[in-house]
Formats: sequence, structure tokens, C-alpha cells
Amino acid sequence: MSLPPPAERARTSVARARIAALTTYPRDASARPVLTSVTLELGSQGCPVVLVEAGSQAAGHLLARPLATVRVSPVGGDTVTLHGAARRLAGRDPEGRLRFQVYIGAVRLGDGAPVPVDPADYRVAACDPLAHEAAGVLAHLRLAHTEQLTACVRACGHDAQWTEPIDLDQHGLTVLAVGVHGVDTVRLPFPRAVPRLEALPPGLRCLLLCRCGESAPDMSST
Repeated sequence: MSLPPPAERARTSVARARIAALTTYPRDASARPVLTSVTLELGSQGCPVVLVEAGSQAAGHLLARPLATVRVSPVGGDTVTLHGAARRLAGRDPEGRLRFQVYIGAVRLGDGAPVPVDPADYRVAACDPLAHEAAGVLAHLRLAHTEQLTACVRACGHDAQWTEPIDLDQHGLTVLAVGVHGVDTVRLPFPRAVPRLEALPPGLRCLLLCRCGESAPDMSST
């Protein structure tokens, strides 16, 4: 199964994420680190920007000892763990939260046995162009097109009784296929990498851009 390079996958997962697990470290090295769920924004070169409640323990840690670990696991994406120095940015968000940008010192891709990613490769890697629309496309496929997707997986030679799309990027669609012999992860590659879904061949384009039922007219008064 062909997958994008690790650095690209890491950048794409961070771009997709809106929530992150933030670990901060007190000045006293003997004290325990603190884990906080935070809102995430994306800064330059893939550096995450975390939004932290003013007066919180996490904010106090970052101001006193500006080191952080950020972990993301977006739906349909890889788990990525980022470590680095944190710097407070000017101003606050509309909810009054402090903004800290975490500068990348180390990157790990995956869970359980994570793969190290060179920080320099991560910084220059291109985020997948479909990153921001992938979640919506996958959700619609699950809701309205599992039968077509299962038929497509069968046509590719897999014994699939049920399927669920789990990832989408410019190189292809990844599907979880359940058959009589167990569960398999199936990669459905596109004919070529695409900068946008509109660049796909007509059949794939119609399926992945379909929004059937999402804006159906109200016929109750006719």
C-alpha cells in the first residue's frame, strides 16, 4: 500500500487537527508534567499554535519554562507528537486565551511504535492539498455511499462485505474492508496525485464531490 512520505503525513495530520493534547513542564524538574486539552491553530512551517486559558496551570508552566509537547490524532489522520520550545504570541484570541507557538525540535509519527521524522523535512514538507476537506468527504462517504465503496473495493479484488473510508489524501483513498477472512486496510490510489478533487477523473470526482441530500429542497409545502 503506497502512502505519502512520513513528513508529509505528519504535516497533514497537524493541519487537520483542531484539538490537541498539550503537555507542559513545571520549572521544578521534580514536579509532574501537566496534560491539558487545547484548541489548535496552524502556524508557519507547520508549527502548532496552542490556545491556553489565561491563569491556567499550563499557561503558568509555558511562561515559566517554555517547553511543550503537542500530540494530535485527527479523525482519518495519523497520530503525531511534536516537541519544542514555546513562545507566547502577541494578543489573545476572542475568548481571551493566550496563544503560544511551539517551534519544532522533534517529530514522531504514529502511535505505539512511532517513527521519528526529521524536523527539517517536516518544516519543508507540503501539507496535503486535500487536508482541509478530507474530513467532510469521508463523513459523507460513510453516510451515503458505503454500498458504492464496497462494490469498488470488490472490483479491485478484495473480499469485502462492509467498508469504511478512513483516510483521503492527494494520492488516494484508504478504506477499512471487512470480509469473511477478517479486516484489511485497502488503498485505492488515484491515477495521479491531484491538487484538488475537481482534478480527478469524472467517476471518482462525482463520488468524492457528491453532497447528495445535504441541500435537498423542502418539498413539504408543495
